[in-house]
Amino acid sequence: MNICWRLVATVLLGMMSFVLCTSAAWAQQRAIINPSFEANDPPGSPNYLIYTNGSVDGWNTTTGYIELWDSGFLGITAQTGNGDVFAEMNAYNPGALFQTICMVNGETIGWSFWHRARSGGPDPQTASFQIADQHNSNTGVFTIANQSTTVAQGWIENAGSITYTGPSGMRRVQFKTTDP
Repeated sequence: MNICWRLVATVLLGMMSFVLCTSAAWAQQRAIINPSFEANDPPGSPNYLIYTNGSVDGWNTTTGYIELWDSGFLGITAQTGNGDVFAEMNAYNPGALFQTICMVNGETIGWSFWHRARSGGPDPQTASFQIADQHNSNTGVFTIANQSTTVAQGWIENAGSITYTGPSGMRRVQFKTTDP
């Protein structure tokens, strides 16, 4: 029971720039790398490929596996105008898809992602955008910024902004589903 979703853009203050994080003496990642997964287009078309952590530019998962699909694989087209590659949530096992980014207390984060329920899975299906510490700890820095529910077989855009109130430092910006 997986969820197909597509990250369109996650915009942090200082997008595409690097700034010093208060918890480090060197420049840290401050924006999503490879937000549309296009840097890792599966070979052949349409097709899918299971990548391991470290193989998809910028992305990792708590399970170690990232499943990327080409538009048109199994008859599912990527969200129009947002590229040709999207991630299938929970490749093999439930987990979070994430990047580790330097967050600063009090900054406003704008975000947007597309979510599509996969046929044959539970109905409804959910995906959430979260901020957690590097160990996925739920100790006060964990924030659910959005939870979307899809009942129809189509892409739904989720967007918004939040003010980050956790401690400054390296944090996971992650996407997770509550579905198996």
